[in-house]
Amino acid sequence: MSLNFIKTTALIFFLCACEQKMRKQDVPEDIRDKFKTLYPSAGNVQWNKEIKNYKVFFIDSGRNISVSFDKKGNVRKTEIKIEEKEVPDAVMKTINKEYHQAKLISFSRIDSRHTIQYAAIMDIKKEDYIVFFTPEGKIIRQMLNTKE
Repeated sequence: MSLNFIKTTALIFFLCACEQKMRKQDVPEDIRDKFKTLYPSAGNVQWNKEIKNYKVFFIDSGRNISVSFDKKGNVRKTEIKIEEKEVPDAVMKTINKEYHQAKLISFSRIDSRHTIQYAAIMDIKKEDYIVFFTPEGKIIRQMLNTKE
């Protein structure tokens, strides 16, 4: 097992441990108001506190979405679960070439400030991995999916 793999796995466990569920009333009002403005029809809302951000998971228009807000209420990152047909052709081409043996499970589009990425969760040899791609299909990174 490589040292980089061990470091990455340790970092993922650390980050997961630092995210805590919150009650809605414990989220600052300006952040809740900003969320309501952006997603007035959101349902099944669940708030978490990350190290520096507030993260909300919800369903809007039938889509699973998560949004991270900083302490000032600015959107830091948005992740939307998408269908395979919404994944850019360049990403699908890379998946079909590099991961043809994998079973595709789900896809997400991640908007983080001025960057867009796509994530694919896939079963590779009976283990779930998350692989991140640029819109042009370049592989950014691959890591074991430790979240259930």
